[in-house]
Amino acid sequence: MRFTSSLAFIAALTLANLSSTFAMLPIQVGKYGIVSQRTATFLQAADNSTALFAFSTDIPPPYPTIFTLIPGIEGGFTLKLEGLGGEYVTRHANEETSVGYVVGPGWAALDWGISPAGDETYVIKVIDRDVVWTADPPGGPISQIILAPVTGQKAQTFMFVKYPFESQ
Repeated sequence: MRFTSSLAFIAALTLANLSSTFAMLPIQVGKYGIVSQRTATFLQAADNSTALFAFSTDIPPPYPTIFTLIPGIEGGFTLKLEGLGGEYVTRHANEETSVGYVVGPGWAALDWGISPAGDETYVIKVIDRDVVWTADPPGGPISQIILAPVTGQKAQTFMFVKYPFESQ
């Protein structure tokens, strides 16, 4: 009986800690479309590609890519792609500036820091480095999402639109 009471106490304490941790997150867990502030369009992860893109105009389906935010460590998130086989967003091991390379289940997922940048926008960064997601080139019709030092430009800020999307 005493063992059961101890387990119940530990479980309650763990749930309380998780609840307070989730309350401090800058954005709620769930499913989102991510909008580049530079292009004002949703990010797209295309089939047969290992990169995320921001287009200056809408593209045909499958569009937009839905991301599931899963709590990670130290206030970070793992980003899981929906509809492409459950891959995770990471950075390429050999190309430190590349982001959006997708890895399947069983690979090590990367936690991303997501911080408010004002006006309901966010910066997405590598937790242990001072580099953020950046739409590059900043003026092209198609921009690949890369990692770059913080400049404060629109190319480095993103909106998270809760899924399912409301019809307009």
